[in-house]
Amino acid sequence: MTNATSYMNSKKRRKGPNKGLLLVVALIIIFIGLVLWFRSGGDEITEADLNFLESTTPSGMQIETVEMEMIPGMVDEAELSDVSGGSGYGSATREIEDGFFRHVAKGYMPVPREGYFYEGWLVRQSPFDFFSTGSMVQNESGEWVLEWYGEFGQDYADYPGVVITLEPDDGDPDPADHILEGAF
Repeated sequence: MTNATSYMNSKKRRKGPNKGLLLVVALIIIFIGLVLWFRSGGDEITEADLNFLESTTPSGMQIETVEMEMIPGMVDEAELSDVSGGSGYGSATREIEDGFFRHVAKGYMPVPREGYFYEGWLVRQSPFDFFSTGSMVQNESGEWVLEWYGEFGQDYADYPGVVITLEPDDGDPDPADHILEGAF
């Protein structure tokens, strides 16, 4: 090995910018720009939109403070997997429909024993919170279904977790045995 090569190997290499992080930040900025463009009905991006985009650049690093929000007309889908050791499965959707947050969960699970029912839940990890979306009913094809609407103008996109539980009909409002789980 020559002295020059030895010298180069002994020196610590100066790290450049993390290209992966820069790519992610650029993609997030593009996504935010597209969301703003679609919200404005496809019109040109306004000065306020440009100021918001500039505040989310690496120098501002406010990206983590951008709240999740559903775009009207967009439908999110999630697969639900059996976590109880059974063979159940299902799916869930969420969307904004006519100003209302609409959530639908469907599952193929066995008929519960007498005195039990299936209940749906939406879950947020941080800060941890959850709420019931109601009891499921079985349709004519044997599928368990629930349809839930939030309050007008409310967006529940920060509740990406979906849980279906098997509940005893005992009046206890807390979730019982988890059967299906998934996330948007």
